[in-house]
Amino acid sequence: MCFTTFLMKIFTQDNTTMKNLTLILFAIILIYSCRKPEPIIYTFHDRIIENNSSHSIKIKNLAYYDIDLQKNENFKKEVNGEGESPPQIYGYLIQETDSIEVIYDDTLTVYHGSKHYTMYRDLRRNDMFDLDESQTNGFNHYTYTYTFTDADYEEAKTK
Repeated sequence: MCFTTFLMKIFTQDNTTMKNLTLILFAIILIYSCRKPEPIIYTFHDRIIENNSSHSIKIKNLAYYDIDLQKNENFKKEVNGEGESPPQIYGYLIQETDSIEVIYDDTLTVYHGSKHYTMYRDLRRNDMFDLDESQTNGFNHYTYTYTFTDADYEEAKTK
């Protein structure tokens, strides 16, 4: 039996069949519309670069930013979005950047991601950031922190 024949049969039958079909369709629509909406989950990815060294630091070409960090200063970049996303612990934090120039005290320059040499703790790599995960009021919050220390300065002196 084709669909048009089926429809013709329903519309030509008695009123009871039509009422039953209408009630069934109404019940389906009612059940579907009574669903609770899915909660909106927001995810926050905060990137923090801390200078805990005893040197001033300039960072050039960090995802289109040039940053000056004095001793004990921080740089924070917030990326917020609707939807759930997992923490980004592998790969590269900054896709657009080939290498990042780091200058200590306006005199000593090293590159993270250079063709010739790179630092042990590459500033571009996600796994070099400390990750702190939390969830508050249904919001996922990931904080990635990269901390410059005097050990980074000492390594830079050997390059």
